[in-house]
Amino acid sequence: MTDDVVTIRLPVKPFRKAGRKWLIASNDAVPVEKPIQKPDKKMITAIIRGLRWRNAIETGKAQSIRDLAKKESLTDAYVVRVMTLTCLAPDIIETILNGTQPRMLRLEHLIKIRDMDWEEQRKLILDKDTPAL
Repeated sequence: MTDDVVTIRLPVKPFRKAGRKWLIASNDAVPVEKPIQKPDKKMITAIIRGLRWRNAIETGKAQSIRDLAKKESLTDAYVVRVMTLTCLAPDIIETILNGTQPRMLRLEHLIKIRDMDWEEQRKLILDKDTPAL
């Protein structure tokens, strides 16, 4: 009698978060994700900062991005990255503030898509048929 070996291949990628191991669907699989129903403080803080800084520039409370960065003791590049989050589609911002964004969505993903038009952003973030970022 011989031992039969069964090999199962799943289209997933390993992922680590907060010391826990996760498997997320790769591009050839359809993800099954439920909203986390918990606001992500890091994303919310970045969005609020961006809105606050944009308002400071628009109202004249800050003369420039360099001025803002100096007042906040941050780099110009960081201030620019965070301010561009204000260009996200309003429904994506609302989803994040409500804590109903996709489980694997991270601030880094938002920074990567900030220059896309709103429809492209929605397809990547809110579309249930889109593979995980």
